[in-house]
Amino acid sequence: MASTIARASLTVTVKEDITLDGIQLGKDTAIVIPDIDQWVSTVMAVPNDATGITLFALWTTIGIGQYDIANFRYLRITVKDDTVGINLYIKDPTAAQGYTVKLAPNTSWIAFDENFVTGITADPPAQSFFPFFSFNATGDGGVSSVEFTIGLSTP
Repeated sequence: MASTIARASLTVTVKEDITLDGIQLGKDTAIVIPDIDQWVSTVMAVPNDATGITLFALWTTIGIGQYDIANFRYLRITVKDDTVGINLYIKDPTAAQGYTVKLAPNTSWIAFDENFVTGITADPPAQSFFPFFSFNATGDGGVSSVEFTIGLSTP
């Protein structure tokens, strides 16, 4: 059966607002991401231990907590705690490659399309370089909470 969900465009706006020496600086930048037809948003507790918790994964197939990287268009991870941040580990679990993003309380990290890790535009896209990304988190000095939101576009 064909999906009855109509595709929509997601508009993400970043607002910079600063006044230096009495001069208003900054800019509003809007990014439009077309063809979103899947939207996932979840809030989870993040433990403060060496293991942490896997928030989700981007892979070449779908499953529980696992989304197809070829359909990935947008990601926002927001620390919902006002006192404890998180350490977000983005890694390829099939190799010793990855990096850490430290997020302070009440902050967000945003990524767009499947090339967000390598910055390489390729055909096929970046998943040919890193076929799998696991997003794990640990509390930064205590138990925290995090919200992740993913926008996908199915073929």
